[in-house]
Amino acid sequence: LERWSASARVNVVESRGIRSLPGLSYTYLAPPPPQHGLAIDGDALAPITNYQSPISDLDFPAYLPESLAFAPRRGANALVIEPGGGLDVLVALASGARHVTALHGEPLAAEIIGEFGSGLYGDSRVTVVHESARTFLARSAERFDVVLLALTDPYRPVTSGAYSLAETYLLTEEAFGAYLDHLKPAGVFIVGRWLQSPPSEELRLYATIHGDFLCEARGV
Repeated sequence: LERWSASARVNVVESRGIRSLPGLSYTYLAPPPPQHGLAIDGDALAPITNYQSPISDLDFPAYLPESLAFAPRRGANALVIEPGGGLDVLVALASGARHVTALHGEPLAAEIIGEFGSGLYGDSRVTVVHESARTFLARSAERFDVVLLALTDPYRPVTSGAYSLAETYLLTEEAFGAYLDHLKPAGVFIVGRWLQSPPSEELRLYATIHGDFLCEARGV
């Protein structure tokens, strides 16, 4: 499937080789669920997970690291930023979230997930917002129990030097400040990043969170 919007080309790929559950525990022994691949402008292939049983009966979400944030927060109000193919939205619902707001900067991607994602975005507990995270957070006063910045960037080996100058406004100090400002007092902020050797992504994330802007303004 290939469709175009004013800003992007969106493709859906069907293949038995598409299996993506980042961080899945080694203790999970069942077969992975079937998935389609969602690509925007031919890049960043993200999984659209297909399921037949009710979300509450799915077992694999409990073996993903994001589920840990919801374990002590049953009935959480969650914000998922750029969820790609919707996997993190599915994990949030399966982990007991009461409501999930999914921010999609590309409306066509959300529309396609609605078609291929086993009715995920038709769930009454999900609100899909077609807006960038920075814009949404600037106008919204809502606070969340969990703010999840999904891992949708493709893996880029740092040793190759490729994309070392690529930028994203989702990972700036100002963006992180906006995420933290929309957390409830006991809320948790989750950022998904790739493991690298050397550990460049972890160090950049640490430096951003502990930069002067966040430390002085918010006491991080």
